[in-house]
Amino acid sequence: MILSKILCFPKNNFNNLVAKYLKKKFSLSKNIVITGGKTVKPIYKIIDKSTFYNKNFFLSDERLVPYSSNLSNYKSLKNYNFVKKNNFIHFNIGKKFSKNDSKIYFETLSKVKILEVVVLSLGKNCHIASIFFKKNIKNNQIYFFNKYRRISISLKILSKSKNIFIICNKKSRAAELAKNIINKKRGFEFFNSKKIIFIFREDSCKNFFKNIY
Repeated sequence: MILSKILCFPKNNFNNLVAKYLKKKFSLSKNIVITGGKTVKPIYKIIDKSTFYNKNFFLSDERLVPYSSNLSNYKSLKNYNFVKKNNFIHFNIGKKFSKNDSKIYFETLSKVKILEVVVLSLGKNCHIASIFFKKNIKNNQIYFFNKYRRISISLKILSKSKNIFIICNKKSRAAELAKNIINKKRGFEFFNSKKIIFIFREDSCKNFFKNIY
């Protein structure tokens, strides 16, 4: 089993330290993938105090809902200054999802030589972006269904990234991830990539190591 770099930050200053760390990565990068969700929200609020220019921010995934919906990742991210002042590449859903409109996202992404930074969080059932690790998962899969219909960056695209930062601030999810890696559950070999850098809250980190060894 190969595990990449693991960073553990204290619970009482987790968001500030992660924001500081990612801010440096953003400043040195051109093409960056950002995810939505509750885990990253307080981190982005801190990052938003900084200014970045000439960056391409790619949205990692989206529920197939109108952009006016509170479930939309686009809606939750569009008003950050670091997003507004740069190029934000998303799935062009607007009022209604269209496969043709979403193709623009993947066409733009295909022209990028390398994604220097990918920021993802570890969600329920250990999903990342909208990628759910089920038995029939495919490397190039972009459509997923788990309560909501979703579109996502694929594992194949992620594998071409330079650095993938996976943030986890929940002990139960860290333990679940460790068990799935140990049990070699379908798709979880992805987490053995040397490109992945895990960012754990200290208590989550302890739970991860407790279950991985």
